[in-house]
Amino acid sequence: MLPTMSVIAPRPAPALFARLTDDERKAIAPYLHTQHYRRGAFLFHVGEVADQLFWMYQGIVKVSALTPEGGERLLNIFWPGDIFGMICVSGDQRRLGVAQAIASVNVLTTTSAGLSQLLRLRPDLAADLMHDLLDQQRRITLRVEALLSADIGERVLMLLLDLGQRYGAPIPDGYRLAADLTQEDIAHLVGLNRSTTSLLINRYRRDGVLGGHGRRLEIYQAPARALLEQAGMAMLA
Repeated sequence: MLPTMSVIAPRPAPALFARLTDDERKAIAPYLHTQHYRRGAFLFHVGEVADQLFWMYQGIVKVSALTPEGGERLLNIFWPGDIFGMICVSGDQRRLGVAQAIASVNVLTTTSAGLSQLLRLRPDLAADLMHDLLDQQRRITLRVEALLSADIGERVLMLLLDLGQRYGAPIPDGYRLAADLTQEDIAHLVGLNRSTTSLLINRYRRDGVLGGHGRRLEIYQAPARALLEQAGMAMLA
């Protein structure tokens, strides 16, 4: 399924461009494209030439690796404000994973050459890019730490709290996650199967740590943090 594309001067939502004036947006417009993907559409596949960098400003994208058995191993999930696809500026120009929209998606894209022009026009964008990449690295490190040292319940809770803080809609006691994120997606991110993840989520709902029904998940911040701190996982809370 091919995306639709626009090359008009975008008014991007990502915080990376929030400081730009209308004149500055017009100046960078030739180096940015707006692409739209329907739910289920693929942004790229393994082995494709990595010629685009993506800024998310609507929807949810998952990046997965295919297992030798033909299954899927979820590597990361990107939401509005996130940047992904930085391999396009590295020496290896082939995609290592599959990116798929799990909700209707709008992204800004540029090429390696386009990024060079953007940074020439706005050198301050380099600091924003570096900050975003370091934040992604830190979160990946924390997730690996959780996989190595936390029990399965703590891993699920840590992930949900992190997703809620980053992308959830605020509610009086915490956050509400978009229903587009399935329990299978959550399971893949914490290295569990769907049935185990579902049992854990239902247990936390009974205990008042989580709320919502079905795929609508609410994370209650105070009890979630308290459980992680009791388990010695304060650094992950």
